[in-house]
Amino acid sequence: AGIKADNVVVDFLRGDDPDAERIAMTAKEAGFLSFRGGYFRYDRTKTHRENFDAFRSGFDSLEALARKSGLKACYQNHSTYNKKIPLLGSLVWDLYEVVKDHDPKYIGIQYDPMHVRAEGGPSWDHTLGAIAPWIDIVCLKDFHFILDPKVPKDWKRELVPAGKGIVDFAEVKRLGATVAKNPQLDREGMMLDALGVAAFREGDDRSAVAYLSAALSAPRRQHTKSHAMLNLGLALANIGRDREAIDVLRELRQLRDKWVRERAVEVSFLISQNARRPRIGWK
Repeated sequence: AGIKADNVVVDFLRGDDPDAERIAMTAKEAGFLSFRGGYFRYDRTKTHRENFDAFRSGFDSLEALARKSGLKACYQNHSTYNKKIPLLGSLVWDLYEVVKDHDPKYIGIQYDPMHVRAEGGPSWDHTLGAIAPWIDIVCLKDFHFILDPKVPKDWKRELVPAGKGIVDFAEVKRLGATVAKNPQLDREGMMLDALGVAAFREGDDRSAVAYLSAALSAPRRQHTKSHAMLNLGLALANIGRDREAIDVLRELRQLRDKWVRERAVEVSFLISQNARRPRIGWK
């Protein structure tokens, strides 16, 4: 009744699986913005490195499909509900190790606080800042622990309506607000990246400049700066700070990332040729 679905759950795992492209293209034509596929699993017969090589290959294929179809590929962090089926993303840190080299424009995370809380216990919030730039969907699910009658002295989860269990949704929201007001708390600049991109896409260029500038100055920043710099350059241009925008974009022309490099050149040319121009955004 007036509710629009932006994300569709699909039955393939990798972007190069049979029918994956056909399904994604059909979803795009139907008006969906993103898709969420299956869960990658650890293979206990393989080494840690072999497992992560397989995971990264899978996400490479998903990003390739996302770029081709125009739909963002999302992955849900899901707790390991069966010890015989260990899932990538249960602890979130492992998921970050896979997505950190992927463009958040094409790869997203369906962030599930219930699963994070179940696996992370009181330390659940430690991972939020790390994966913030990739969060595209937030699940409203809740639970509490009860004794497991089948396993003495052990526990199991019981799902309850959102707000009735132990998932601290207020804390999820508070963390985002706290980082926004106190950028120094985001030591690696990851959540500030996410806030900056969100502000830019919503048309709030001044906030985007503030967030992204702080993100790029984060004292322990280790992840790539290219997309943050590109967004910053566009936002600066949109508020009339053309000289600063050109300086930021000039640094991007030497990058190996072809899409970022070409976009920087294109926008630099647009800024230099047209003093009166419409707002510059994502294509």
